[in-house]
Amino acid sequence: ITDPSKGTLLDNGSGSFTYFNNTQSTDYSDNSDYTEIDTDTFVVKANDGSLDSSDTTLTFNVTQINLAKPQVLLTSSASSITETSDGSASLTVNAVLISNDFYSVRRDMNAAPVSAGAENSLGLIYIGESNGKKYYVSKDECCDNNSVNGREQYSTASTAAKNFGGYLAVFETEAEQTAVNDLLKAVSLAGNDFWIGYQYNYETPAGFVWANGWTGGGSTMYTDSGSFNVSDSPVSRRYVYFRSSSSSDNGTWLNTASGNYRYILEFDNNVSADSGGDGIELVITTNSADSAGIALLGTDYSLSSTTLTIPAGSSSASITINEGAANTVDEPTELIALTAALASGETDARIKSSQKTLSINLIDDDDTAVTWSTGGTVTEGTDSSIALTATLDNVKPFDTAITLNISGTATVEDDYASDDDGYITTVKQINEAYGLVQDSNGNIYVSSSNSRQIFKID
Repeated sequence: ITDPSKGTLLDNGSGSFTYFNNTQSTDYSDNSDYTEIDTDTFVVKANDGSLDSSDTTLTFNVTQINLAKPQVLLTSSASSITETSDGSASLTVNAVLISNDFYSVRRDMNAAPVSAGAENSLGLIYIGESNGKKYYVSKDECCDNNSVNGREQYSTASTAAKNFGGYLAVFETEAEQTAVNDLLKAVSLAGNDFWIGYQYNYETPAGFVWANGWTGGGSTMYTDSGSFNVSDSPVSRRYVYFRSSSSSDNGTWLNTASGNYRYILEFDNNVSADSGGDGIELVITTNSADSAGIALLGTDYSLSSTTLTIPAGSSSASITINEGAANTVDEPTELIALTAALASGETDARIKSSQKTLSINLIDDDDTAVTWSTGGTVTEGTDSSIALTATLDNVKPFDTAITLNISGTATVEDDYASDDDGYITTVKQINEAYGLVQDSNGNIYVSSSNSRQIFKID
């Protein structure tokens, strides 16, 4: 009903939301008191499809943190690892430092990774990564249809970026602007105008502000300042978009009062460990309960290390998950849960509680058993039918082909029919037969040019 005043609600789907707090350090009366508490509230109600519940106010107490200390979160190169016949499968796990001052509410989009230039499941196009920052652009759909992945008004684009867990791109340096322009050129997208996270703020102090609160940058970064018009007062052309360039320069900024443009979405939260320190030391623990659905360290998989150090001056470090010894035992998909904790005596970072645990699915690649439904009786003249259902004991990452041996005195098509593709048939039913083959067992197969199917002849 009402939005949080100091946070962001991320829609997880199916009626679930995640609350991320964005309380600024200036909201606290004493920036050095890390026990001080601020509050945020918003109002919700539920609906069962016909009736609304009464309004409920949710209140969150937010304790101040030391902004000088980075937080640690775990990420991985994929959300699952599939076993192989030779036991060679592996996956990289990264411990990443993020800023406490400002950071994306997610390290990346909540979607399976795709290659540069490809569209992910949320309808955004990944253009690449540069200097620890990941960038996406919306599709070239017209226009301001609130689909949040096409050409939109600035407000729609800005809201969409926050809902995806990031923000409209912020060019903190000219080098970053050049890098983004190069990424755009590399994927050869249609069109070259994109909203970025820079807009005019009418409140005191008035002026252009960045979407992530960064206070640097300015007109020296414009490659064509004549295209950036702030001559009117108050400024009406308050929204800024970036025009990428296919030439050797790094693009141009322009501003407008309104318009429909694609947008660049950025995920940026990497910081480096203090270059003068000894790095950030972490301990990685894993689930140890021997129960169904749980992968066990030392049996189902191994870790290259259970300790990890992010070196001074670096923003990340990694370990590797390796699958266990190859086996032919049919198993269900099992969970690997890794949790990061600060090593004893480590005080130069904090653990980001919402992302300190990483869940990875270990998928078995062995054949599984199939259970069939019991069948039934069909009575002639009643046009009745029976559905036969095959159920796998364990879900697999590959298609499972099942061969049916049909026997008995009833004759297919004379006494019964099957709606399964590739059913046994008679030659007279094939339209435009093409090719005839007999195997070593005497079975005869013929293809249908019309339906592009291969049939076994009874």
